[in-house]
Parts: sequence; structure tokens; C-alpha cells
Amino acid sequence: MNKTHKWILSSGICVEDVIFDHCKKLSAESLLHSWIIDLDDKEAEALFTVEEWEEIRREIRKLSGTDGTFVNSVMRFADVKTTSELRYLLETTSFRNKDEPYDREKHYDAEWVELVMRKLLRRSQWNIA
Repeated sequence: MNKTHKWILSSGICVEDVIFDHCKKLSAESLLHSWIIDLDDKEAEALFTVEEWEEIRREIRKLSGTDGTFVNSVMRFADVKTTSELRYLLETTSFRNKDEPYDREKHYDAEWVELVMRKLLRRSQWNIA
């Protein structure tokens, strides 16, 4: 990887290099193998100095919350147990109200959930892995 694309801490330490060197020594799978830094992982924390770890903690952004429209769109599938139930739910409900115009800002994620469920239904009915 080009050094200019790596995360260099103010100490001069390259985060990717530290993680890579550590993962070469591991005998079991770790989140670090996928370049995922879990801020609660003491093993990952031990790879860096206190100052470096604090810098990492400051730089890693928190995940944004989910809005109610998205959550409701997912939850409407919570009780589905069969492909027949899923098909019925997809045919009789929607991610938006009947007369509500589509608003990309409001509906995009909820529509994505519905599209995923439709693809899941197709794959399930055709036994596609």
C-alpha cells in the first residue's frame, strides 16, 4: 500500500503497519485481520502507546444513529417465518404511506431494506446460495 494512503499518527507510527505486523503473529482470526479497530479491544490498545491510542480514539468517528423510517422498515419483517409470509407482506405493505410522494432523503434506506427482502425472497424460492 502506498504510504501516502496510510494512517500516520502524530508520533510517526503507521497504524496499518502496526496492525499488519501484529496480525502476522496471530494464530486465530481477529477483527484486526479485517482492519477493524474495536476501541474496546485491549489487545488492539496494547499495540500502541497511551498517546497514540488516545489519538486513534479521537479520530475514529462514531457510527451515526438510524432514523425511525429505516427502523420501521426493518421491523415490519421481524415476525416473518416463511417465504409465503414474506411475499404477502411485500405485496400488502410498503416502506412509505400510500399517498406519500417518494422523498429520497426520507425513504432511500427504507426502500433499500425492501429491495433486499425482495432479493432474499427470490433467492430463497429458487434455492440460490
